[in-house]
Amino acid sequence: MQQLVSLTQTPNWTAALFGGKDSSYLPLAAAGMWVKGRKQQIDHVIFPPSDHRDQGFQSVRANCTNFVEHTEGAVIAPGKTVAIASGDCTVVVAYNQATGVLAATHAGRPALTSPPDCDACSFTVVCSLLDKIAPRGKHVGDVHVFMTGFICGNCYVFSPDRPEAAAILDRFRQRHPNAIVGETGLDITTVATNELTARGVPAEQIAVDAVCTYEDPRLASYRRRDRGRNLTVITHHPRGAP
Repeated sequence: MQQLVSLTQTPNWTAALFGGKDSSYLPLAAAGMWVKGRKQQIDHVIFPPSDHRDQGFQSVRANCTNFVEHTEGAVIAPGKTVAIASGDCTVVVAYNQATGVLAATHAGRPALTSPPDCDACSFTVVCSLLDKIAPRGKHVGDVHVFMTGFICGNCYVFSPDRPEAAAILDRFRQRHPNAIVGETGLDITTVATNELTARGVPAEQIAVDAVCTYEDPRLASYRRRDRGRNLTVITHHPRGAP
């Protein structure tokens, strides 16, 4: 059963975070989700490839055609609703007020890491997201961002027993020193914020939800070895709609 944990509403879009401890989220999504007493039909469910380290984990699609899409994120057409499945990774919702384009993406550590064979590269899923809603930086100053459904930096701690832990943290420490929490923690929302502001999104237009998937028992968390997935259900309201 999916439980509504967080709801954020604007005139242009709505994002509802549902927690789920079992693996039944796909049938539930197909049947529609209840948001404040109203059944919301879902048009597409995004299942991120980065969950399985598949290829294409840094891509955000210009549109969705299938009910289940294997991509990190997508542009959401007016009148459409997309659900993004996640465990501890943040979901980034971005809206360009100048153009009316809305997109959302799953943004976990793998998708926020530049290619391991290219220290000089800086392409991440945030770049792909902004390419879709503010191509070539056009109107990037009009982009508003909301992040939800993530594990906080105090809980996203890398065990020193993991052989790759030091290399992962060093990589982020070099690029995002303010995202390191304590000795071995990583705040992925800070990493995403750094990527967004570096590309022109005003910091005051980036909002972060007050949730933590590990601390909130209503939410599924990889770190707690939960089998389920959370769903962030995002609806794009057509301009001028009541």
